Amino acid sequence: MKTKAVIFDLDDTLIPSVRDVLRALSATLTPVAERYDKAPDELVVTMRSTAREIWRASDLHPYCERVGIASYEGLWATPVANSDEARQLSEWLPEYRLHAWRSALKRQGIEEEGLAEHLAATFPTERRRRAGPFPEIETVLNHLKESYRLALLTNGEVGLQNEKLDLSGLRHHFEVVTVSGEIGIGKPDRQVFDLTLKRLGLTVDAAVMVGDNLRTDISGALGIGMFSAWINRDGRTGDDTIRPDAELADLTELAGAIPNI
Repeated sequence: MKTKAVIFDLDDTLIPSVRDVLRALSATLTPVAERYDKAPDELVVTMRSTAREIWRASDLHPYCERVGIASYEGLWATPVANSDEARQLSEWLPEYRLHAWRSALKRQGIEEEGLAEHLAATFPTERRRRAGPFPEIETVLNHLKESYRLALLTNGEVGLQNEKLDLSGLRHHFEVVTVSGEIGIGKPDRQVFDLTLKRLGLTVDAAVMVGDNLRTDISGALGIGMFSAWINRDGRTGDDTIRPDAELADLTELAGAIPNI
């Protein structure tokens, strides 16, 4: 069947989420590094690993893993309490943030009064300053809209993913937006793919999935028989057990890879 819709992942497919988190952490911690004669990169690494440990030790981690909420996102998210688990997460986040910042500073031998609170408040501002898409995205989406309907299927917490989409300036491109936090389970589970197709009113053979993550985006699409295009910007080694239908260096190559038989 001729392709009628292109479904995109958001994080690190359309917007450079990991890169922007690292830049925001660096901007937040550089003044601390200068004051205490520390290497900024070392403080960033310590903060990331500390936050990850605390995140994974939480009783809420299974929910976050299922929906697709990363530890670094918990440092700036403003969750929508659309379920009991989302409400619990929202209530826990202030405690999590202070614990993460205090623990990371302590591991670096820094125990300045009020500093963790200051950093916990500073990081969300620094993160929101870095919210644009990859350079080619606007041009690619404008071109694709001439021939296809566009949709977004993203793992994550509802409030945060919608905020990222709004901050990126990309929302107007998408007819349908599906966030895993809406239903409490994310890619690669077929439920979120089925929901997105239902909203589009299309069958699986009329859409393609585009994403950077082999495990969630690509294996999820392949699992329901949907054409998949893997965005591999960094030239990562693939996985012999997950074979995308197309592998692209960036989204400028996408139009030529979409099947139209």
